[in-house]
Amino acid sequence: MRVHAVHMVVSAHKVCCAWGKRSSVGKSISNSVAFDRSKMQQLKLQQRSDIRFCVRSGLNQNETQAQLQAIYGHATFSQLTVHRWWTKFHTGEADIWDRPRPGAVLKRTADKVAEVKNFVENDRRTSLREVAHFCDVSKSTAHTIIQKDLGKKKHPAKWIPHNLSQLNKDTHVQKARDALQVFRRCTNPVPVENVVVEDESWILSWDPGSKQSTAEWLDPGQPRPAKPRVQRSEAKVMLVVFFDAKGVIHKECTPRGLGIRGEVYLAILQRFRDKIRRRRPEYWSGEQPWVLLHDGAPAHRANPVVE
Repeated sequence: MRVHAVHMVVSAHKVCCAWGKRSSVGKSISNSVAFDRSKMQQLKLQQRSDIRFCVRSGLNQNETQAQLQAIYGHATFSQLTVHRWWTKFHTGEADIWDRPRPGAVLKRTADKVAEVKNFVENDRRTSLREVAHFCDVSKSTAHTIIQKDLGKKKHPAKWIPHNLSQLNKDTHVQKARDALQVFRRCTNPVPVENVVVEDESWILSWDPGSKQSTAEWLDPGQPRPAKPRVQRSEAKVMLVVFFDAKGVIHKECTPRGLGIRGEVYLAILQRFRDKIRRRRPEYWSGEQPWVLLHDGAPAHRANPVVE
């Protein structure tokens, strides 16, 4: 025991000298200055070496814990850590160094960066957890590679009311051109600025998928993806808007789940008439000619509306 105590005192004294301290060996080192990582690693290795010496000296776990507590004070390993290393040395292991963790990547190599890049570009909505798993890197390493080496950031999709195909867009453009030709053939054409347009659309205010689930890894300056809103049928309402080149004249929503029928559209037109009288007095007084443009929906061609 005396040899053991002398060995541990000398070992602790060497550690304390390396830190530049002048305190005694048995004094607590909890209030010492902050040490860098290399010195903290040196302290861990020294305590493991002392645990190994205690095992070879025939001390049990509690006695080993008491010896370390007397020398290192509050800097001593926890009881669980002391027992774990005591068991390792007791079963014949002699190495005091940590084993390399399986799957850990010590540095970001060019091959690993290329592997992460290919994986992310194949699935831009993949998560950091998936990148770390399939590319055999830690989660923090995957995050560093994607943001620092690849310069990518994850952005959610941008909500848009509709997802129109190219055919839909071309059809809308052609319809607009046809309407312009009709006005140009008139003997007394109405200025385009005085055309009041009416349109309806379902308001889609709820989406079953979260916005975060649409986030993608994008390069700097790359546009965000677009996602059309969808909604359950019981949550839909029909929005009716009247507008011209100067702005919106009248807008209102039908009751939930109720579409546009002839009598409903007629009541909307009556409210629109009162609104245009206040907001466009030049139209109502006849000072400027104007025309109402709407599509050929059944509600717009109903008898009450036409009459």
